Amino acid sequence: MSISDIDREIGDIEEFERQYKICEKLGLRIEGPVYRSWEPSTKPKDSKYMKLVSSYSLLKEIINFVNLHDVVTVRQIFYGLVSNQTIENNEHEYDRIVRICKNARLAGLIPFDKIIDDTREAEKTPSWDSIEEIIGAAINQYRSDWWKDQQYYVEVWLEKRTLRRIFYPITNSFDVHLCIGGGYQSWSEIWEAVKRFESRENQEIVILYFGDLDPSGKDIPRDLRERFSDLKVPVTVKEIALTRDDIEQYNLPRNPSKTREGKQKGDPRKDWYFQKYGIDYGVELDALPPDVLRNKLEEAIIDHISDPHRFRQRIEQDKEEKTYWQKILAS
Repeated sequence: MSISDIDREIGDIEEFERQYKICEKLGLRIEGPVYRSWEPSTKPKDSKYMKLVSSYSLLKEIINFVNLHDVVTVRQIFYGLVSNQTIENNEHEYDRIVRICKNARLAGLIPFDKIIDDTREAEKTPSWDSIEEIIGAAINQYRSDWWKDQQYYVEVWLEKRTLRRIFYPITNSFDVHLCIGGGYQSWSEIWEAVKRFESRENQEIVILYFGDLDPSGKDIPRDLRERFSDLKVPVTVKEIALTRDDIEQYNLPRNPSKTREGKQKGDPRKDWYFQKYGIDYGVELDALPPDVLRNKLEEAIIDHISDPHRFRQRIEQDKEEKTYWQKILAS
């Protein structure tokens, strides 16, 4: 079968027909193209590592969770099901969720675009059909510096690459730079930030930090402060999430790989972490419900807009300028 034999609306026709019959039998719905039919087992799987829950029941819980949000990661689905006590908090259960999500997406039961993975990137220089098209795209992308007249210059620094698509729509909507580290920042990334900050000499520079609650995640803000201090750049680093209060307020599950028996055991910062936070386990930022994460991010940014009127004014001016140039291009 060649790629031209695939209907992008329904997928593989034969597999679609098989999946349709399965869905009729199990009371499921096809939500996207079907590439490989799959019938989840309705019999609970017996395992000493996992709860006695069938793949069918887990699939229903996953679909319910996915439908509550615009997009989610597999890790967020896992923590959501741990929080409602559908599954145990261990790597065996996580692997099971990964398998079910894969089968469900191939079977068209969960749209591919609903589950994201920002740990992998593919890039290509954009292609255009005409000069007019690229000029039109440039006009649409035009934006002035909304923070130029504000007391603060704000950036959001995120430890987790997997949460990029949760964060970027919000940071972009406020004209805020999003810096994603995947752990400790390299000196190259720090230096790039210093170059951005050079034009902000009349503003207070604020980094809103989001990271895991574990020895490394909580040490990163200290590391950032020291590096910028070494380069004689005054920066305020504010830790927005994850906090000890978040764990208690939202009853967040522990990360099974960051308990005393897991990876955290060899972390040289674990003693400091225990003394400061009184816990000997880690909790991932991904465990925070996506809507809570979005609200925290948006509120933290808004709190640093010192002149809301001027901020809105710049947004409106941008719209007027775009409309003006779009009319010129159209004529």
